Amino acid sequence: MKASSHLPGRWSLVYASNFARTIKSDSAKVAHELYGADPLSTEGTSGRSFGIPTLDKNLDPLSLDEVRQGAAKFLRFAEQRPDLTFQVCRIENSSENMDTQSVAEIFEECPKNVLLPRKWYLALDNADPEFRLILAGNPAPDHYQAMVEKLDTLLSKMKIPVRIVCASTGTMSQMAERYATENDYFIAFFELNHDLFKNAAQRISSESMVWYSDALFVLWDENDDDVQSLIDIAERENLPVREAVISDLSQKT
Repeated sequence: MKASSHLPGRWSLVYASNFARTIKSDSAKVAHELYGADPLSTEGTSGRSFGIPTLDKNLDPLSLDEVRQGAAKFLRFAEQRPDLTFQVCRIENSSENMDTQSVAEIFEECPKNVLLPRKWYLALDNADPEFRLILAGNPAPDHYQAMVEKLDTLLSKMKIPVRIVCASTGTMSQMAERYATENDYFIAFFELNHDLFKNAAQRISSESMVWYSDALFVLWDENDDDVQSLIDIAERENLPVREAVISDLSQKT
């Protein structure tokens, strides 16, 4: 098992802004709620974030060339700030030629301190050839074997390496590490940065895991606000979600 650890630290979020001075996109909501972005900001730096306009003052989609101009300003800024790490959200809009592939290509030659969404890496064929699966939930240790059976079925036909993605602490983290070890999978731990993000640390971690991954598997009792939030974020970003409800499982030791 090869492990890596991710701690959101001096990170800035790059989000889809607009010239109407409103919070319109999902990424703008995250930037405002968690990264201190000014809701009236149209583009550039605000709080711990950087806005790239994708809509005009009438909330009509900008052209690909106009978005490219905003992205170029950001990339120049990122080159000047190697001390920061920029996590770029997906900024596609509904205009012609503003699909994932076209927008991702704008960022293809980005600096090393600019991290792109997993789906953009896949569109650019620059992604590591692996399947990244988030494991989350609130199981007890004796649910391990039931989880193994579910995951083995899910991953049995996988032809590329698997990377398990999980929080850095808790029972699920321990179970995920055990499963990764037994199957010689990679594993990525996402730590909570309470020092920087305070009460938003859990939400920041959930957003980052979804941004980093390909799918989500949840083993839970359907009564956990943090887990529900993670599911909602995954569904918002169109990640496949598989749920296993603890009460439906035959508990095995």
